Parts: sequence; structure tokens; C-alpha cells
Amino acid sequence: MGRLIKITQHVTIYAAWEDGADERENLGSDSIVEWHYLEDVATHLRAVGATEPSSSPYGGLHTWYSTEGYEHPYSGELEESSFHLDGLADDEARAIYTAVTNR
Repeated sequence: MGRLIKITQHVTIYAAWEDGADERENLGSDSIVEWHYLEDVATHLRAVGATEPSSSPYGGLHTWYSTEGYEHPYSGELEESSFHLDGLADDEARAIYTAVTNR
């Protein structure tokens, strides 16, 4: 096995839609830290639906976003996740980008 890469998942929770509201209320966020072998990172990102890389210079290829949030069927609360990869060299980040996006 290769080396381990730290993946921090940031989950933000939004309230259910209120009648007449322009946006959902932010109820807070939480972070979850996982470690994955370098060769398994792209598979993990695809499995959790994190297939959109950050377009900002700050996040670059080290930050990925879920393409769809999870809306709780009873409460209507929405969870959105981003995944932050720590400890990658630029060439490793580009390899993961290619493996996830097929571009």
C-alpha cells in the first residue's frame, strides 16, 4: 500500500425552506476526518459524489464538492459536503483530478 492522505469532509447543514424565503438558514457545520491510501482517493471521491473540483485558486485541485446535497425526507434539512485533501503534491492532485473527472 502507498502512503495515507488526510481527507477532511466539511458538512454544512441548512434548514428546510421557509415560505417566502430567498435562501435556507445555515444551521451550522461539522468536520469529519478520514485517511485513505493515495491510490484509493479518487475512488473514494467518486463514491461519495464529490466530483466537482474547486475552481478557486485557494482550493484548486485539493478541494472537491459533492454535486448534490442530501435533503432529509422528514425534516427537509439539507446537508452539503466539501472534501479537502491534505498532503498531496501537485502532480498527485492532477492525477486524482484526471481519475475523477476523466479529463
